[in-house]
Amino acid sequence: RPRIFFTLTIITCIQSCFLEIFADSSAGSHFLSGDDHEDPLFGEIEKRQANIPFGKVLDAGTGVFSLRWLATLEHKGMTHFTLVTATKEMLADVQAKAEEFKITELGEFIVGNWFGDDEKETVDSSRFPWNWWFNNAEKESIDSRLPYSEYDVILINYLLGAIDVFSPYRQDEIVPRLMKFLKPGGRLYIVGLEPIPDQAKGYGDVICRVRKARNAATLLAGHQRPYREYPLKWVSSHLKTVVPDLEVLSSALYPRLYTKKAIMDQIGFGREQLRHIQDNPKLVKALNAHFDLLEQETLEATNVGPKIQLGMEYVLTAEKRKESDKITALLEGFSEGNEEL
Repeated sequence: RPRIFFTLTIITCIQSCFLEIFADSSAGSHFLSGDDHEDPLFGEIEKRQANIPFGKVLDAGTGVFSLRWLATLEHKGMTHFTLVTATKEMLADVQAKAEEFKITELGEFIVGNWFGDDEKETVDSSRFPWNWWFNNAEKESIDSRLPYSEYDVILINYLLGAIDVFSPYRQDEIVPRLMKFLKPGGRLYIVGLEPIPDQAKGYGDVICRVRKARNAATLLAGHQRPYREYPLKWVSSHLKTVVPDLEVLSSALYPRLYTKKAIMDQIGFGREQLRHIQDNPKLVKALNAHFDLLEQETLEATNVGPKIQLGMEYVLTAEKRKESDKITALLEGFSEGNEEL
């Protein structure tokens, strides 16, 4: 029961804090439509997709937030979805929401780790003894269980930041691994968060301090690694260098807005970690006092305005080159090389 409770606490935090931007405006609706401008990030994806049907969609790291958006895409040409999540507890949560949204017949749900086969072969079970999520994530490979060899659209929604929790240090491998499932001419959409700075001017500084306190408590508890976000510049450069079959078409940045609930949930997540620190009661008391202070500062900051803006979120759009495009790109590169000579 403690493990289940801990897992559900993390799931709730992910849904409400890491993925929820306009919680107040969308809380009363089951669905999240880009058309209705309830979420600018998914709206950006729909704008880039334009009149191209979504077809078969692979959500490589799904959660309730992206599921709410996928539930609106049937009338935009989505014919099938495959949703991948890392643990059975998370799978149950997503399946329950899909039943509520009445979209279960449109696809299937897979629980697993994109690096499952590699982890079984190369990772000692004691490699991360402190990481409950790592050791309890499903290790079976996802590749063999996908119903299609190619998808029209692949969504990577906040997955880069979460990889450190399940497969540490493998962020650079996820896009090349997924590319074999994207059809030529298919679209890849990456949604992410610019790393939160260590400090900021004005009311945004409380968010920076909450992040540091939450991460400190997480590491001291020893159950998982903190999230590790990657900036848009790194992602774009990485794709151009490591995945030559992908052409980056566009990128867009949007201000990140934090509600009082989102910040308080992060503080609550940090407090939850403290119950696992059993060898230093003085440290736990001091950290609880620090979280008390952060709660008070959060209340003061959000009383000035309902949302605090800090940092940016981004959407990167890329397309897998068709064979004819690969030849054209190769010839252009050869031509430029001759001109330099």
